[in-house]
Amino acid sequence: MKRLKLLWLMALLMLGVQIPTQASHLFGGDITWKGYGKDSVVAYVTVYRDCNGISVTGYSLISKADTAVKNLTLRQIYGKDITPTCKKSCTRCGTTANTYPGNASCTFLYGVEKFVYSTKLSFKGINKAVCDVTLSFEECCRSYSLTNAASAGSSGLYIQSTINRCVLPYDNSPRFVADPAFIVPVNTCHSVDLSATDYDTDASGFRDSLVYSIYKPYSDRSNAMVYNMPYIYTEPLKYAGFPKVFKTNTTCQGFVLDSKTGILTFKPTATCITPMAIKVECYGVNSYGKKYLKAEIHRDLTFIVVSSTGNSIPTLSGINGTAATDIDMCTGTKTCFTVNAYDADLKDSVSVDTANYLGNTRGTGLTINTETNKPHPRT
Repeated sequence: MKRLKLLWLMALLMLGVQIPTQASHLFGGDITWKGYGKDSVVAYVTVYRDCNGISVTGYSLISKADTAVKNLTLRQIYGKDITPTCKKSCTRCGTTANTYPGNASCTFLYGVEKFVYSTKLSFKGINKAVCDVTLSFEECCRSYSLTNAASAGSSGLYIQSTINRCVLPYDNSPRFVADPAFIVPVNTCHSVDLSATDYDTDASGFRDSLVYSIYKPYSDRSNAMVYNMPYIYTEPLKYAGFPKVFKTNTTCQGFVLDSKTGILTFKPTATCITPMAIKVECYGVNSYGKKYLKAEIHRDLTFIVVSSTGNSIPTLSGINGTAATDIDMCTGTKTCFTVNAYDADLKDSVSVDTANYLGNTRGTGLTINTETNKPHPRT
């Protein structure tokens, strides 16, 4: 059975460049938080591990507000293999999370594990005139397998987020909807969901607004990753139309991140393993109707572009089986539509996973239903 995540379509059986087992292991990460009491938050650090590398170890989070610096020990609360494969396929990850060495006998050359850590952070004692607090995580080393960036296997991973503590209490950061799609086949158009959601609302009941942009991946607090020529952070891989810059992507030309939706669209034209990063800015509206920056989070990730075995990629239709992706609705009127799943390999069956998106429907009145026990279900 093929597994298809809504808004993210990918082939599940692929071939690629051999990855040697090395002492490096990091594929990316991000930092988010939830409000906790009047002057505290619970911070969450997500780290993605290359299963061909060493195990993850104990980590810490650094908070900085002006000259006040805290070093906080992180506690692991989650660890799981998230490699996008069929259920019966093996990965390079071990049967238990964080195993080193992993499953080196697996013919599928890749494996990605997700680890989540948490800690409580209090802002007591910080000068009340200081609003911005930076949360940062730094660790060595990135995966040895990187091909489009210099110093593969020796460059560190640095990620950070910024809290506006003056909007506490109970402010929450944006939260990413889904894990990054690490493995993508070459010569296929992809729409990768890098979006986030934020449940916070202003006095009028309106949610915070989010703005997305491609950002530089950093190796430490002061230095951005250096890419091998001809790549740069806004063009980290070869794509249809490379190296021309496209502001929109209606024909799968360019490497385009929609600033409003967080959907990254591109068609890779060469195999590679490359880092990239995005920035999400969260804006609220104060009691005077003025927009202000509430938070900023970064996500660092790695794309593994591989050759396909010829397996067709599952697809989703547009509205009601058409190519349309927009529909007009009237306030107070119930509107229903369907989205169809399809696979050109007619003997294959497809499942549609909307689990990551159901949380985004809270308070909207939206209901998502998906057909079950059908090879090509409708949602």
